[in-house]
Amino acid sequence: MHPARLGFQCLELLETKHLDLPIQDPAGSWLRAVRAGDVPFEEWLDRCVQLDRKLSYFEDHTRIGPGPDRERIEAWSARVHMEAWS
Repeated sequence: MHPARLGFQCLELLETKHLDLPIQDPAGSWLRAVRAGDVPFEEWLDRCVQLDRKLSYFEDHTRIGPGPDRERIEAWSARVHMEAWS
């Protein structure tokens, strides 16, 4: 399940700049079916290859910074911790 989950999440981030958790349907339902063993291996493999192709397109056609936005990540982390502690 995890390679497909990561593919879905990467595409969502690249397409929307946002990540919904838990993963929304229809991908969420499909992933739960994979986890339960209800999806044949060939279907799972085909979907993973399809996701990989879509991600390859973004690799060539999306401007992504050379590394993480550390200031934004640290600000988010500090804010979340402060909210949890208050």
